[in-house]
Amino acid sequence: MDIEFQLENGPFISGMRWRFSPRETLVCGRNFYCNIPLSNDPYVSHYHFEVSHHSGKWMLRDLDSNSGTLIDCIS
Repeated sequence: MDIEFQLENGPFISGMRWRFSPRETLVCGRNFYCNIPLSNDPYVSHYHFEVSHHSGKWMLRDLDSNSGTLIDCIS
């Protein structure tokens, strides 16, 4: 089963969607080479977080970002 990310509301990008398969590890950040590039957002680190699929579960890992990573307002 694929995973879809949607940025619902942000100061620089809103309404964007990205879809990935379980075989991919995706990285979000300001760096041009990230799967989900958020280059215009100063609150996002160059490599902010990654999402991967292990043993049937999706895992999100903060990559030591300066401002942390929240899911549904929970860090």
